[in-house]
Amino acid sequence: MKKKSIPPQLLFGLIGCLLLFLVLVKYAAYRKDATAEDRATASTQVSAEQRAELKLQSNQEVTTPSSTAGEITPSNALTFPAPQPVLNVLKPETGPTSVAAEPPTKFEPITVYYGTDRVVTGNKSPWLFYSGGKSTDLSYGTCVVTIPPHHTPGVTESPHWYQGWRKFNSEQDVNLVTIDPCDSDSVFVARLGAGLQADSQREIFLFIHGFANTFADAARRTAQLAYDGRKAGYPMGIPVMYSFPSWGTLNPFYYVPDEQLLDASSRHLAQFLFTLHVNFPNVPINIVAHSMGNHLFCLALPHYEYLLAKHANPAANPSFSEVAMEAPDEDEDAFSGEAPGLFELSRRVTLYGCAHDRGIWISEEINKGDRIGDTKKRVFVLKGMDSVDATSIADWVGHEYYALNPDIPLLFMHWSVAQRKLQEAKKGGYYILLAHH
Repeated sequence: MKKKSIPPQLLFGLIGCLLLFLVLVKYAAYRKDATAEDRATASTQVSAEQRAELKLQSNQEVTTPSSTAGEITPSNALTFPAPQPVLNVLKPETGPTSVAAEPPTKFEPITVYYGTDRVVTGNKSPWLFYSGGKSTDLSYGTCVVTIPPHHTPGVTESPHWYQGWRKFNSEQDVNLVTIDPCDSDSVFVARLGAGLQADSQREIFLFIHGFANTFADAARRTAQLAYDGRKAGYPMGIPVMYSFPSWGTLNPFYYVPDEQLLDASSRHLAQFLFTLHVNFPNVPINIVAHSMGNHLFCLALPHYEYLLAKHANPAANPSFSEVAMEAPDEDEDAFSGEAPGLFELSRRVTLYGCAHDRGIWISEEINKGDRIGDTKKRVFVLKGMDSVDATSIADWVGHEYYALNPDIPLLFMHWSVAQRKLQEAKKGGYYILLAHH
């Protein structure tokens, strides 16, 4: 019997499609990382006068205490009102504090406070200041991200993949324009303290990013989340982020190298959390951790508890107010063992999962285990936390719904489940976040 051969036209067509796919992947990676010239000049799209204005607005010199972070003395201790109870802070009918009447006509700067253990490159460009490599030191600082006037909620505007000619600019994109590292943790504490004193909410919003994020990606996303919440009328608090080493590429082959850096980074994240809590014991810390950032957060908890145990005068308040675990890339069995410690440190923990989270599916295939962010088989439920199925607000990828999760601003207002109008599942002990929330 004569074997059937593949028609040459079909063979050449398949080869052509494969080559086109490889070209698109390569170009997408190019736009993701950009060229050194592009990123080095990205912040120059803001005029010298505008940069000077941003510098004055967000990075003013602050008199710093002589003591180191972690030591509270009368000279550096800041006093804030004690946090309100988590539930029923506001009546159900209480709405947003303010709503923007007209769209802005100029980009808006957002100051983001940060901690990171990425390597300092020596490049003065904000986009290239930190690499994806692991440093042995924990660094602190502030950066300024601008939000364009015609911003779409949930989006970090960037040049489209087909706009290879266009560079980042603050009139069209969510743009990282300045970065100002701190010489010490005490300088960082002073800067953050001044920011809290000027903030009406006097709370901290801490974002821990996930896999495949550069430092600039994390800063832009933190600013977008804070800005969108504020524009919806909900005070989000002071935006702070922790950025762990990541090569910033969606290539699955980089997942394991990124994950292998987490163990060392967990100690630095623990120190960062300790710095925040000990220096601002009465300031609620609300956390959004995404994807792999949840795994890092869970790894950091034992180190954090050790630092608290060593501290002479531990604060009476729980370390964390609201903890939102979004698309968590954390093993079910591992988290079941970690959860009691997290619950003890937090006022409330809320888990958000999705039934078609393709990013989590890839992680499950790599790690050969179920992740708590996957609700396809079942919604992961533990006594002591709220589990929410967010499938209805996710796109077809199912992994980035955290960028426009309408429940987060309400959570940060410390509203109860009833106030947030989550739908209780008929069975299973979890809640459903509806698309029209």
